[in-house]
Amino acid sequence: MLHTLISKFFQKLGESSFLGNMLALMSGSIISQVIALIASLLTAKLYSPAEMGIYSNYASILSVITVLVCLQYDRAIVLPDRDGEAQQIFGLCIVACLGSSILCGLVCFPFGSYIAVRMNAPELGPWLRLIPLSVLLAGMSSALQFWNSRRKTLGNVALSNTVQTAIASGSQILLGLEPVHCHGGMIMGSFFGRLVSVVFLFLKTLRQESASLLSGVTLEGVRRVAIRYCRFLAAIPGSLCDQFCAALPSLGLTYFFGSTEAGYYGLSHRLLGLPLSIIHNSVSQAFFPEAKAARAAGTLKPLCLRMVNLLLRIGCTPFMLLSLVAPPLISFVFGARWYTAGEYIKWLSMWLLLGFVYSPLSCIFSVMEQPQKYTVLNIINLAVRVAALLAGGLMGDPTTAIALCGISGALVSIFNCAYVLRLVQINLGEILACFLQQFFRAILYALPTILSLALIGENILSAVIAICSGFVFLLLEIKPILYSLQAIGKGGAE
Repeated sequence: MLHTLISKFFQKLGESSFLGNMLALMSGSIISQVIALIASLLTAKLYSPAEMGIYSNYASILSVITVLVCLQYDRAIVLPDRDGEAQQIFGLCIVACLGSSILCGLVCFPFGSYIAVRMNAPELGPWLRLIPLSVLLAGMSSALQFWNSRRKTLGNVALSNTVQTAIASGSQILLGLEPVHCHGGMIMGSFFGRLVSVVFLFLKTLRQESASLLSGVTLEGVRRVAIRYCRFLAAIPGSLCDQFCAALPSLGLTYFFGSTEAGYYGLSHRLLGLPLSIIHNSVSQAFFPEAKAARAAGTLKPLCLRMVNLLLRIGCTPFMLLSLVAPPLISFVFGARWYTAGEYIKWLSMWLLLGFVYSPLSCIFSVMEQPQKYTVLNIINLAVRVAALLAGGLMGDPTTAIALCGISGALVSIFNCAYVLRLVQINLGEILACFLQQFFRAILYALPTILSLALIGENILSAVIAICSGFVFLLLEIKPILYSLQAIGKGGAE
């Protein structure tokens, strides 16, 4: 009986390329996120909010610089028909990585302490010297991942990500224990994890290649592909704005209020990402080829509409439940000193939920060959984020700054979703109906929690009720969600 059920499941799985690809990409992500969740419970006990804030700032700076490391040429590795040309692009990425690392070294070593003081985070100064090596590793990792995407050996990438999470988490915990307790243990642990991950992925990739990845790479070949694929340089401004938007809250809170507030934000942002990050990247990567095929077949509109319904159905209820009981839940799990992180979650949840919906849809700009519109939207997003943080900073209240950032971010994300859906001819009525349907569905699941909050207020009992509601949601919705995934793999048709 069990064997028959399993056979039927995999038979259904094979009918949907989207579902199969997505679950393949999720294989390593699930393990990684479980490790990250357990590590978060421990590191929050070992490190102070200020120490977590320093790590959050370091990660934010690195994420912005990483956009420039390969000059976006790494995305071109999968395109050529011939491996020889792809190897030239890989060589170009390595050259760009080395150049970026050297430039970062010329800035970070002489001016790192000055930059940290100007950021209102002097403790960060010594750790900025790790940025050049971290940039080099980030660029090599990205190039190797795109090469494995070209080879369709995504298992290597999933395993590498799991290794990175395990090494980083283990190192951060060990470096946080007494009597060692390194104040930059979060940064050092993250660096060790990335280093081991890159070495692992590089060796794993070499074993599957008949020749060196750089065999046949020449200066002339590198120059030729740099010109041939120079259009990828146009993606830099949009991607840079996107990363600035993600990094700005941490950096802005540090500048106005100090590293402690950035630590609260870092924990809240990481926890909000955990419920959905398991599937987010997998959905994004698997949706792109489906969208390209759907445009050619003339079925892009129903595909996108079904995708929005799916993402909202997955995300609305978990985010609503978490936002309702975040302060008491965070205090109980991580300790009373992290209560402020729970308050931040309330204001950030809607913004991150809508960002979760918009991010996979943003590939439509590439599918429709309109990347300039993606850049314009990201510039608008960055301007709104800067204005919100400046207003909150000038008011002198970090919670107000986070509230303004969350509200403005949610409004911009709604606009972005509506804009990209209008590109595929989905009218505003259909968009509104989609959002309202999933919002009211989430209200039904959250109703017991809402009633408990009204009757007994914020406490651990209301958090337990929210967790139980989450399990009910999972049990009732998993089957419809899988059916929706199968339908997306068939082009979004009903």
